Amino acid sequence: MNSLVINLVLVAVLAVAVMTDLRSRRIPNLLTFPALGLGLLLNSAFLGLDGLKTSGEAALLALAILLPLYMFKGLGAGDVKLMAAIGALKGPEFFIYTFAWAAIFGGGMAMLGLLRSRRVGLAFSQVDCGKRRPRGCSRSRGVTCPGSDEPGATDNNRVPQYGVGRSWRCRGHCRSHATTRCD
Repeated sequence: MNSLVINLVLVAVLAVAVMTDLRSRRIPNLLTFPALGLGLLLNSAFLGLDGLKTSGEAALLALAILLPLYMFKGLGAGDVKLMAAIGALKGPEFFIYTFAWAAIFGGGMAMLGLLRSRRVGLAFSQVDCGKRRPRGCSRSRGVTCPGSDEPGATDNNRVPQYGVGRSWRCRGHCRSHATTRCD
């Protein structure tokens, strides 16, 4: 009976979260905070202090894992709070499995989106292979590209990437060189 009540609450919360997320691309605080509190309350009512402790640990584990992703704009705040509520409702083991499957499916959906938009080459072109910068883009006015052996090459459309060595990215000025690659 205990797990049935918690499972029904979880299904209801997830159904509302999916509907609001698909409709407005937001997961409201009016859903996540009460779900988190209900998870803590139900687990403490059914399992006592051990249930409250386990539920709280799962919510804190979710926040500890997902807050860095939110800070680097990998996830929205609503996603983080929803996962904390899932952890509070079902515990740390369920949260870990949920997080793993969400990461697998999210990565697959991102890859499908890249394939669909034909930007896979652009996504993986940011790797510096130690050669000179790729050809293409604007060569008109501006500062000469550092390390360029071509006269008149400019860096108007190129932004140095963070990382090791010289890695350049075209901002899409030249359509014929939409992806950058090391020649």
